[in-house]
Amino acid sequence: MKIIQLVLINLLIFATANAQNVILQEPMNERSFKRYYDRIQKIDDEDKRVIRGIELLKDDFITANQLFLAVALFEDDNNKLHFAELASEKVSDRINILVVCDAFGKISYALKFYDFIRENRAIENQSVPAVVPFELFMEEPPKDKLTKEEINKKEHEIQIKEPELPDMLGPIENRYSFPEHSFYTGIKKCNNPLTDNVFEKFYTSVSGLGTEREKTEIILEYAEKYCFSTAQIMRLALLITNENIRYVMLITLFNNVFDPGNYLFVKQLLGSNELVAGIDNLFSEPATLISAEQKKCIVSNDDMNKIIASIRKESLSTTRFEMAQKIIPEYKCFLTEQIIEIIKLFSFETDKLSFAKFAYEFTSDKNNYNRIQSLFIYQSSKDDLMNYIKEF
Repeated sequence: MKIIQLVLINLLIFATANAQNVILQEPMNERSFKRYYDRIQKIDDEDKRVIRGIELLKDDFITANQLFLAVALFEDDNNKLHFAELASEKVSDRINILVVCDAFGKISYALKFYDFIRENRAIENQSVPAVVPFELFMEEPPKDKLTKEEINKKEHEIQIKEPELPDMLGPIENRYSFPEHSFYTGIKKCNNPLTDNVFEKFYTSVSGLGTEREKTEIILEYAEKYCFSTAQIMRLALLITNENIRYVMLITLFNNVFDPGNYLFVKQLLGSNELVAGIDNLFSEPATLISAEQKKCIVSNDDMNKIIASIRKESLSTTRFEMAQKIIPEYKCFLTEQIIEIIKLFSFETDKLSFAKFAYEFTSDKNNYNRIQSLFIYQSSKDDLMNYIKEF
């Protein structure tokens, strides 16, 4: 059960602001961590897994995200906590270690780990921000009835404080037209978008993150759990200044928007005609070149729906990638468009790229595979995929 990916987003903001003060040890690279992860995953006894996991870290360091993945391997929260506390000394970017709180099944254990880190940081003379559970954002408390005087007082306080609030609808946003979803009656891809109050808190938290990549990853991760309207997605997209990153985020979020009938409004946020055409393509079946021979080998829509549902059951991008790797060889004959739909289920670019390479072998219309480039944020990922295809 996932508890705090954005539950502690304010802690990530804190980490970003203070990261420059931290001296990092060199952590394991991706390949080394994969070997480490596989070795401890094979150990069924969780007590032995704790011991062996710590032994293998004797001469190495890991990142906070890597520790999160390792802790998530354990079923029992007691073992998760024991391992996380022991391994915390081997984390290179300790300022980010509170992301590990999300690996616990119960919030009580997440708070125990938080207290452990706070005590250790007190020794190191580092401050730790107060925990603000994200549940407070998602569940608005019942409103008590107020007297007329109290209402007037609160309205006066809001008017006084208003100039100090972040400029949510500043000059940049005023240039665009935002669709209203309140009376939307068309097809819906999710139920009930976030309330205005909840969304403003989410927006403020995301806008405080340091890099556009961090913002994008958090937004994409939470779009899997919560419903956004087109207007809310547009406001989040305006936090991203790089147009290519913004485009990738927009086409990914289309899969989980409350009012897809309003989604053409997002074209206002793109300057490139090519990217605008990409949004238009969301509403039409692209012309896919398939030979008569290839038509004999196609995954049906029913099978595709089952595949998507199986992958969606996994909550992490990494575990979704692993599930997809198991499923794809069973069906073998996928269209490029179907592979694109699966790739959109992943949050991280590394998972998207790895899966795109893996799935190429099982794609029947390989002549269309270059279309997958549009899913990547970075040019290096696009080049990497094209080089892989050339050498295949």
